Amino acid sequence: MPNEGEGVITVPAIAESGRKAYYSDYGYGEADISAPGGERYDYPGGSPAAGSKPEKMVLSPYPEALLRASGWIDANGNPTRPDLVKDCQDGVCAYYRYLNGTSMASPHVAGAAALAVSRFGHGRKGGFGLAPAETESILRETATDTPCPEPRTYVYPLLNPQYTATCEGTADNNGFHGDGIVNAAAVAGAE
Repeated sequence: MPNEGEGVITVPAIAESGRKAYYSDYGYGEADISAPGGERYDYPGGSPAAGSKPEKMVLSPYPEALLRASGWIDANGNPTRPDLVKDCQDGVCAYYRYLNGTSMASPHVAGAAALAVSRFGHGRKGGFGLAPAETESILRETATDTPCPEPRTYVYPLLNPQYTATCEGTADNNGFHGDGIVNAAAVAGAE
């Protein structure tokens, strides 16, 4: 299994509220460090009254060609959906889409890993780097300890059929957050 490979960091995704996202894998001893992955169904108390909310997800770069092919931007390049953002500066435009997933969470950890290498890395064979085990250790040590939610079993009411997940472990290490939530500020020494 990939998550058991040497040098692999397993990243469960968390919703804006801090709970494990419904789509994310989890498990005590399997989760290393959690990170924001977004979740469109992350409502206080599970109330879906307002429908899917893009702001509950992660804003990610998105290729213009795919947006055009999908009809998600008009002929003038303007978004036709609420989950898209167009940002133009000096005549050059970029597009972003609100997404959720572990593919949104893992870049948070990769970015923090890059900060660790830039801060603690050293010359290696004419280059610059940090051993993977040292990088992982820094990430784990600086992660924000996050306890299991109470109650430990969480019901995801908006899924059909309903889904439940149970968190095992302590604030130091548990199945939803691993060693905690990635903390880039702590890695950079700003905290």
